[in-house]
Amino acid sequence: MSLITVLYQYLRSRKRKIPLSAQNDVKAKRLWQCDPQAYQRKFGDIDRQLQANLEKNPKDEGT
Repeated sequence: MSLITVLYQYLRSRKRKIPLSAQNDVKAKRLWQCDPQAYQRKFGDIDRQLQANLEKNPKDEGT
């Protein structure tokens, strides 16, 4: 039964797109997985700035 629960959580997390600031930060990623609303309060403005920078400079996305 625990294997099914772990598999379900893994598949559910694969469908969701990880925010930019949580991609390289373990603590931010754990916060996003456990409590997305708290993550938005703490890192929401940073994610918006990073997204704006990516849209402004799309050629730098691969680096």
